[in-house]
Amino acid sequence: MNGLPLHPAIVHLPLGLAIILPLAAIVVAVLAWRGRAGRALLTSLAIAQAALVISGYVAMQLGESDEEVV
Repeated sequence: MNGLPLHPAIVHLPLGLAIILPLAAIVVAVLAWRGRAGRALLTSLAIAQAALVISGYVAMQLGESDEEVV
């Protein structure tokens, strides 16, 4: 690579998901309350939440390793 830290590039994914997912969860909750939320919608919300957790962990680990370099 070009020697730049990878953490700043990766950290934007969990930040974006952390902003979007609460709004998406509210929409899914309203749809589920009305009986219109299918299994695919609930599964996609769970997958997005898992992506948030995994990308947050990866960003944290990259930040810890880049801390010594910076």
